[in-house]
Amino acid sequence: MKTQKDVQQMIQDRIKKIQDIKDSADLRKKSTKREKAASVELFSDLMRSIERCQAELLEMMEEKQKAAEKQDEDHIQELQQEITELTMRNTELDHLLQTEDHLHLLQTDPSVCSPPDTRNWTEIRMNTDVSVETLKRALTQLQETLDEKLNESGVLRKRSVKQWTLQQEEAPAYQQPKLGMNIFESNWGKTFSFFTVFVAALAAVFYYLDNSETDEIPRMDLKEMEEKYREKNQSCFILGASGETGKALLKEIVERNIFSKITLIGRRQLTFEDKAYENLVQKVVDFEKLDEYAEAFQGHDVGYCCLGTTKAKAGAEGFVRVDHDYVLKSAELAKAGGCSHFHLESSKGADKTSSFLYLKTKGQVEAEIEDLGFERFSIYRPAVLLVSREESRPAEWVAQKFFSVFSSMSIPITAVAKAMVVNTLKDGEQKVEILENNAISNLGKIGDKK
Repeated sequence: MKTQKDVQQMIQDRIKKIQDIKDSADLRKKSTKREKAASVELFSDLMRSIERCQAELLEMMEEKQKAAEKQDEDHIQELQQEITELTMRNTELDHLLQTEDHLHLLQTDPSVCSPPDTRNWTEIRMNTDVSVETLKRALTQLQETLDEKLNESGVLRKRSVKQWTLQQEEAPAYQQPKLGMNIFESNWGKTFSFFTVFVAALAAVFYYLDNSETDEIPRMDLKEMEEKYREKNQSCFILGASGETGKALLKEIVERNIFSKITLIGRRQLTFEDKAYENLVQKVVDFEKLDEYAEAFQGHDVGYCCLGTTKAKAGAEGFVRVDHDYVLKSAELAKAGGCSHFHLESSKGADKTSSFLYLKTKGQVEAEIEDLGFERFSIYRPAVLLVSREESRPAEWVAQKFFSVFSSMSIPITAVAKAMVVNTLKDGEQKVEILENNAISNLGKIGDKK
């Protein structure tokens, strides 16, 4: 017969069991939340990559079409020239055949009776098809891989729930809190592996589209340009100086010392150990109430906007609020405050008609800022940014590893910062200029020269 002490121990064991179950449930809940956020970011990056792939394909096909049209025009022009020459030759021969002046006929240059020097047009083939067989094969393989992995993940998802239930029942109490974590970490590993395979297949598509040939880099005397710019006594502000591009841009601007005044506008005060940053002016604002901080945007000649977030971090509504609403309102206040040159960091594939929220939002804010009528508006559309972030973004890490070998699909974040500064120094040829990844890369190479 159990003693009272045994009964009390049984009660304590059950109380501990309840606590273990609660701890396990809490860990599982946190793990689920992390995995959901990571999965959202993974697939958001995938969708952006696919959209970029589509944009690259359409751009490539358009370029091929223009090249073919130019070649057709050249061929037609050459044919018309030959027709003109042949018509003249035919007229001359006809005149000779009808002449009765035999002496004139004997004195005629023999070359008149010879066929004119023309191209052999039978060798010229008219190709009406755009050959994308390599791309089709890559896309087919990509689709098959995606279908296979999605099917596998569906089976694994069902199995993992059942597996977790059985293991919870069979495992000792001290192991149970870890089991939930292990199962979800295992599923995360499978998701990450799927993403890796997916990006690998997608990289094959980008390899087909990649154009490693770059435009000729213009020669510029950067030192002379910097000296002339300093004489203008210009001031600037930077939005998003706490972000990766913003930090790289600020470093570049401070090192080159081209502005008489640099203002950072953000939601919090930033700290710097380097004395080179001690003369910075910082304006802390509430982006939800920007109208109340119009003074922060007044008196700047140049504005740099590197503000942005992700859907995974802020949600769809939060993303639009930051990347569209905050950016547009800041541009409006900058224009009203006297800013003449506004720089906007956008994204490769930005298109206000896109079906993808990310690229659509980027395209919309580009168009709306253009309508504000800045004296000069520079839009930068970099591809995958190559950077080592302090925060963990596994999807971005994998994308960087794959896309870093494709010059048209990636760019170091320092190159973007250098390009923005070099573009500031050079005279603008257009009121609105869009710098795609290749143009940014070329300006960035100029900026490498100190």
